Amino acid sequence: MKTTADSAFPRGGAPELGSVVRALQKDPQAWRILLACTAAAAVTVFEPGYLTLSTSLIQAGLRAPNSPAPLILAAAFLVLALITLLAGTSADLFGRRKFLVVGLAGVTVSNLLGLIWLGIPHLFVVADTLTTVFGVIVLPAAVAIVTLAFEPALRPFAYGVLFGVQGAALVVSTLLVPLFGNLWDGRAAFLPVLLLGLMALVMVRRQVPESRTPISLHRGGIIVNLVFVSIMFVLLFLIVTNGIRSGESLLAVAAGALLLLLADGLRVVARKSPHFAGIEIYGGRDLGMAILAGLMLMFAQGCFFYQIYPFFLDVQQVGAVAIALRYVPFVVGLMAGGLLVARVLLRFGPRLILVFSFGLIGVAMLGLSTLQVGTPFWVMIPPITLAGFAVGLGGPARTTVIMGGRPLGLANGSAAVNTAAGQGGYALGVIISSVLVTQYADRLFVDGLRIAGVPPDIVAKVVTALESTATRLMAARYPGLPEVVRTLTDVPYANAFTSGMTRMFFQVAVTMFLTATALFVGMRRHPSRHRAG
Repeated sequence: MKTTADSAFPRGGAPELGSVVRALQKDPQAWRILLACTAAAAVTVFEPGYLTLSTSLIQAGLRAPNSPAPLILAAAFLVLALITLLAGTSADLFGRRKFLVVGLAGVTVSNLLGLIWLGIPHLFVVADTLTTVFGVIVLPAAVAIVTLAFEPALRPFAYGVLFGVQGAALVVSTLLVPLFGNLWDGRAAFLPVLLLGLMALVMVRRQVPESRTPISLHRGGIIVNLVFVSIMFVLLFLIVTNGIRSGESLLAVAAGALLLLLADGLRVVARKSPHFAGIEIYGGRDLGMAILAGLMLMFAQGCFFYQIYPFFLDVQQVGAVAIALRYVPFVVGLMAGGLLVARVLLRFGPRLILVFSFGLIGVAMLGLSTLQVGTPFWVMIPPITLAGFAVGLGGPARTTVIMGGRPLGLANGSAAVNTAAGQGGYALGVIISSVLVTQYADRLFVDGLRIAGVPPDIVAKVVTALESTATRLMAARYPGLPEVVRTLTDVPYANAFTSGMTRMFFQVAVTMFLTATALFVGMRRHPSRHRAG
């Protein structure tokens, strides 16, 4: 696959945006590849809000005390991570473009089935599952192909564009149902998705060349690496799910993060074993810390997006279109960070950029921890923009480390590791934040009833109602609860939910600062090596 000339930038130099554009003009093929892969990545998140973790049934399960839903979802995302790793490694062997086309076609057809089966629950679940499975094939292939199309100096810029547009597509997708949900029984919301999917397919087939691992490379090494990272993810999820069960969720995330540091030690042991002679194995402190960064970066996003939406919708009672507009500062920050990262990453190195990014996220979460029910939106703009900017810097930085230190020939497999860490972190953020907010909110709500002098027998009924409610909306409206709760206006649940959410954001802020510290101490001070192919 063609790459931009190594002489495009001075050795060790940090490219200006203008020099990046000039380099892309000299290599229009790389630019076309980037556009095609960016369109493909956008398709995986550009879908109506009927799907996946946004469904009311899943939300109810996540917010119901003693529900098995958190553990079931964690197990489901573990399976999804393993599928991602298997598909990513297979693409290295059989063709990255081929897998990208198959995944993209699968996402498009699955959304077509979602359009047809909307309103038929058991069939719609099948379409939803297929969309998710095919989606995890697309992003690793897109990242791997972009990596091979660009020289190391330009890769952070390419990653920034790829992830920035994907984030923008995710925000725009929240408008699909409000804008098109009243047309054709809601099915019209799938039409923009299908159009983008078809456009991306055409672009990929025309612009992206095929590439695969050379036959001469040790195929046994590919299998060894797949088994190694799969075991690492299984152990990680077992630790975290045990934390969910025991109530020590954030502590479990920290313990799971320490597991990633074992990659270096296991690599050293494997190197000394004659059974692994000639096989390059995933490992090294930088890789483990980059996986930690990917996990925690998306963990923070999951906590933010999944809890701020009901705060806007049910507590502040903002319409769906207005909520989408409230995400614009995040997208602006995301794009700004993605455009800036190419310049600062080569100058300061991924270690300092990641530390800085997590420090910014921690500050942003501290800002969100001060929210109240009546906080005006303009007060939220700085922390939301700051969070987006931090993600825009951190995403390409951790991807650069993972893709730069990969075993030879495992471009797609390494991109799959990168994707699996991100999707797993996001899912854990959704699950853990929901459990924490619900626990805090219910406790504050019930304590408020006692302080207000509500008789103990009524409080007992409220506790029972909170534990058995199928639909857990966050505002005082709470239509799924018995009349005894709806009439208790002295201590509205909206206040309790907001307080629970802000406590959760404060805990996430502390976790981000601890992550920044771990990255500063754990990562090597010199940049990770870069693979050319």
